[in-house]
Amino acid sequence: DLFFSNYSKDQVQTRPIFNSVDGGDIFNTPDLDQNIESDLDLQYAMALVNPLNVTLYQVGDLVETDYTSFNNFLDSIDASYCLTEDLSVNATSPTTDAIYPDPLPGAYKGPTNCGGYAAAKVISTSYSYNEHDLTPAYEIRQCNEYAKLGLAGTTFLYCSSDYGVAGSGGKCIDPTTGLTNDGTSGLFAPSFPSPCPYVRS
Repeated sequence: DLFFSNYSKDQVQTRPIFNSVDGGDIFNTPDLDQNIESDLDLQYAMALVNPLNVTLYQVGDLVETDYTSFNNFLDSIDASYCLTEDLSVNATSPTTDAIYPDPLPGAYKGPTNCGGYAAAKVISTSYSYNEHDLTPAYEIRQCNEYAKLGLAGTTFLYCSSDYGVAGSGGKCIDPTTGLTNDGTSGLFAPSFPSPCPYVRS
């Protein structure tokens, strides 16, 4: 509201359409680790497309925040993606994707949201992974899904990361060990899914 009062006055008290995915909730307490980034994104997106509606897909409950992923989101807009996960190729990873229902106290107890929401025509995400941190099978499967949804009319915009050619946190890949380092030497570490040719970075 403070942003809108300065830059888009007719949108004060305007809120995005809220789609809760797998227990996703609105963070009402300011928290730099959780909601400042999405607040910034919504401020600019809503002002740029005003008077069109904007939808917020909030993915993951308060317990599994660190493990919800783009796969959890893609499940929610394409039931076939959700139902064809092949764990033999690490399509879903318990360290990358949240698995529901979750037995942890206070976690989301419902089933995975398979195809519960329609895909918006343009979907913008300012979060990413390091390509190095995911398996090729995981990335290929997800990239193919962006191609499929693109053919169905959805354009995906993903961040190219905050560190240029270095990975998240300014890391590079040590060519000897294959592990990430402090970014002072080594190989570039691209973000993901930006290298997928079916998204805009």
